[in-house]
Amino acid sequence: MQPVASEQVPQFFGPYRVIGELGRGGNGIVYRAADEAGRDVAVKTVIGATDLERAYLRSEIHALRRIDHPGVVRIFDDGIQDGRPWFAMERLQGETLFEFIEREGVRREPRAWTFDTLRPMLKLVERICEPLGVMHASGIVHRDLKPENIILRGGSDPVI
Repeated sequence: MQPVASEQVPQFFGPYRVIGELGRGGNGIVYRAADEAGRDVAVKTVIGATDLERAYLRSEIHALRRIDHPGVVRIFDDGIQDGRPWFAMERLQGETLFEFIEREGVRREPRAWTFDTLRPMLKLVERICEPLGVMHASGIVHRDLKPENIILRGGSDPVI
């Protein structure tokens, strides 16, 4: 999806220089950026959000910053720019859970499932439950949990 013509791509979010756009969803954009030391990060911001949605995002950012779990993306920094909250997080690289499902041939048709085809998937689901439980215990509900938003770091470690 291309940026709207009137939308100005920021050059910086706080100390993070924007390199390019990584993706966008219904109300947010994720940019690839780098800090002053050259560390590669992802910066997420919202677009077209209501005051209530922006306030919710700010509280979620602060809750996420308190979580230290290898299965939850690390938040490095946050702020507000041009009235929009943003946060800088580790830039995860690896296969998404969606890509894993496609590669492993796990079909969506239940009649085609066998224990052997589901075994790797079930192990991953079990490993996703722990960081999800940590998030829930911290009062965070992931509002966009889907296979495309889970990265398998190192090919097998799910990160939400």
